[in-house]
Amino acid sequence: MKIGFLCNSPSWGGLEINNYKLAQWLTERGHEVVMIAHSDYPIYKHSRDAGLPLIHFPARYKDLSLRACMRLSKTNKTEKFDTLILGVNQDIKLGVLTKKFGLGKTLLIYHQQIELGVNKRDFWHTSIYKSLDAWVTPLEVLANQVRERTNIDPDKIKIIPLCIDVNRFSENKMKMQEARENLDLPQEELIIGMVGRMDHQKGHAYFIEALGELRKKDIEVKGLICGVKEEDKGSEYLKSLESLAEKNGLKDQIYFRPFSKDVETAYKAMNIFVMASPAETFGMVTVEALACGVPVVGTNHLGTKEILKSGDYGLVFPPRDAKALSNCLEELIDDELLTSTLAAKGVDYVKSTYNFTRQCELFEQLITELKEKRG
Repeated sequence: MKIGFLCNSPSWGGLEINNYKLAQWLTERGHEVVMIAHSDYPIYKHSRDAGLPLIHFPARYKDLSLRACMRLSKTNKTEKFDTLILGVNQDIKLGVLTKKFGLGKTLLIYHQQIELGVNKRDFWHTSIYKSLDAWVTPLEVLANQVRERTNIDPDKIKIIPLCIDVNRFSENKMKMQEARENLDLPQEELIIGMVGRMDHQKGHAYFIEALGELRKKDIEVKGLICGVKEEDKGSEYLKSLESLAEKNGLKDQIYFRPFSKDVETAYKAMNIFVMASPAETFGMVTVEALACGVPVVGTNHLGTKEILKSGDYGLVFPPRDAKALSNCLEELIDDELLTSTLAAKGVDYVKSTYNFTRQCELFEQLITELKEKRG
């Protein structure tokens, strides 16, 4: 298959990384994959470093000009893609408008990763979405939103989970002692941790308050927050978290550590992982922690709720409820059998559900079926 990835985004977060990884995996499986983006954008630069074929797209993010459409149409006519995967919501309009200039038999697939937001049943969006061949979404809860908030043909909505290279995490033999040495953490303490960028949307404050609740009960734990970048040091947000830790009697009990590409080291250093974000759409870190065999406590909302199957593979608590989070943590701390059971179940579950080979196979199957249907 020849597949074009249009992900013309100036950001470099989970959405862009997931598109980039999928493009890599499909390439490794023998498909001819080309990344299309502006050369100033991070996804272009990371794709270049990874050796992925690239096409510089001169139009900037959100550019829906006639010139941008003509350029994309020309690119497609030259490359003759079987499929064009649209990686950002704004790319849908560009892709569909370009279709008017002639995409031939090229399939248009939108790869959704964030919430749909407001109702989009108006004439404009209905007309735009009608031209898509498929709308791929990673979660049933998001698929339901699309059904409820758009007029797109329900048969075009396909659920394909976002995935990871499970073996990278599940086969990692690093011991907790080594991981803690690498992160300069105490060896004998019970450490509960978070991984993610330094942003109030990630729920660090609820995490710190929950550890404060445990301290009130004389339950001794340490907190680990991984994801601090150079630009975060000395920021108002980081200062607010340090102040909150001191307020909860945790001044020397919370360890802030930098972001690292070797994120599995952070998971290996933890006894329990927490996903405290009140509005995380999917949360790849939740899947990664499960793959590492770390018991998980997460918010009972959106993707985290669905990934954890409402408590089957990790304990869940209401968003923004630090006391409920502390109760879940206390339950795991007190029940070693529950902790070990969740850890073991989590690894098997992720291997069968969230390994990247499954994501690739489902995309391949979808493209093949759409091509056969078109004839």
